[in-house]
Amino acid sequence: MLKKIIRKFTGDIKKPIIDTSISRELDNGYTSANLVNTNCLVVGSNVNVLMEVLKHEMAKAISIETKDIIGAESIKNSAIDLVGPYSRIFNVFYIRENDSVEQLQAIYSVLQAEVDYFVNYREGYTTSIVCAFIDCTDGNKNTVSEAVKNFVTGLGEQIGRHNIVINGLLATKDLDSGVVAKWCCILASKYGHVLTGDVVQLTDI
Repeated sequence: MLKKIIRKFTGDIKKPIIDTSISRELDNGYTSANLVNTNCLVVGSNVNVLMEVLKHEMAKAISIETKDIIGAESIKNSAIDLVGPYSRIFNVFYIRENDSVEQLQAIYSVLQAEVDYFVNYREGYTTSIVCAFIDCTDGNKNTVSEAVKNFVTGLGEQIGRHNIVINGLLATKDLDSGVVAKWCCILASKYGHVLTGDVVQLTDI
């Protein structure tokens, strides 16, 4: 179903709107092979499904825990076994009922390190940050959900001058993790570059 929706809007387009390179064919992919051979960092816990989807997209992905992001240098060090720096960073954040201030501080700290990394090590190239916010609050309206949307929107306006694209998605905790992972890849690809600074709301309907 997701694939049909994407094709409805994109057709069989192989030439990106912003990225002018022609993408190779990739059967059953979700990004028109836009992530093939790209270096990707996945930050967070319970990211196995996202790692599998990235493997299917033929990306070169490494995963680390959120607590291990303590600055741009720590991100650089995590890519020691890759050829070249990262061009895509995926974050998986779980929003809880309590400790909203601590959560916001932790999210801000991670995003600050990632932006610093791209500015220092990928300046001049188009790069992407994707934030998947998993709402574990049983649908209760909370300040964290609203604040993270503003984080993404505000950062999208500020870091575009550095060719950094940031997008997010807000998903309920019961939503299939495969759907979340595929949308993360879409938002990190050439399609997401058109939506910079946006947060996609995903619900289980």
